[in-house]
Amino acid sequence: MEEIRKKIPQKNKLVTFLTGLLGIEREAVYRRLRGEVPFSFSEVATICQKLSLSVDEMIDSTSSETSPFKLKVVEFTDPSDKDFNFMAQLYRFLSFIGNPASEACESSNIIPRSVYYKYKSITQFYLFKWYYHHNQTMDFKKYGDIIIDDRLQTYHNNTIAAAHSMGNTRLILDFSVIQYLINDLNYFINIHMITKDEMKVIKKELYEMLDYMEQLTLTGKFEDTGNPIQLYISHMNFASCYGYIQTTAYHITLVKAFILNAVISFDKSTFNQVKDWMNSLFKSSTLITESGEADRIRFFLIIK
Repeated sequence: MEEIRKKIPQKNKLVTFLTGLLGIEREAVYRRLRGEVPFSFSEVATICQKLSLSVDEMIDSTSSETSPFKLKVVEFTDPSDKDFNFMAQLYRFLSFIGNPASEACESSNIIPRSVYYKYKSITQFYLFKWYYHHNQTMDFKKYGDIIIDDRLQTYHNNTIAAAHSMGNTRLILDFSVIQYLINDLNYFINIHMITKDEMKVIKKELYEMLDYMEQLTLTGKFEDTGNPIQLYISHMNFASCYGYIQTTAYHITLVKAFILNAVISFDKSTFNQVKDWMNSLFKSSTLITESGEADRIRFFLIIK
């Protein structure tokens, strides 16, 4: 509120401005101004864009009283309305900042969600693995018990669209990322949590996913948006997954946690450290987008 009032000090003008900008009633604006109701993530993003503010200024991430990292654990296998609302806010924010000036970079030892969300059986497997690790009861679900309903599928589709909206995307993958997935699949087959028939469907989609990834390396762009993507293969293994999104107004750091969740930071110094670390990874990585043919062939032939 301090940063907003610097831009619009008159209360009546501020209320009118926020009412029109956010599309909410005046009383809802007053509740936010009084601190009774917090601004949502997407509302903060909208205000920042309109008033030319940075997220760092809005959340005062340089304060010693502010934690630089935020973790929101989402229940993916049985999401509540609250979980879906968070997913929707995150999608709106990512779509909001996706423009030609934005850059997204990720280093990962698992297939990025923006890739495997295109394939329902592989997505179902990652959801099943998440449930297997986080279920605290003895009521274990098998792979076939995990359901992806229309509402969750919409979120997956939105995540893909948001990822493709970035002006430039760079992915650095652990060379063994496919082998890690195969090892996981074999483990759950051996303990009878995945049937042979289910594995046939997963294997078919795995081939399709590899064909899709290979096509990305050949064209160097997303077919739906035409935005560029560069895929790198690291010759060193990753212990964790990192990522960042950079625009003219936002500096966002993401660190993978609990398979499907990510810890998010808007702290500028954290962003710079992670970006420097990721830039160092390029020294031990090979670009296989429209180049690096030998490494590209070895990577995609791993299970063929």
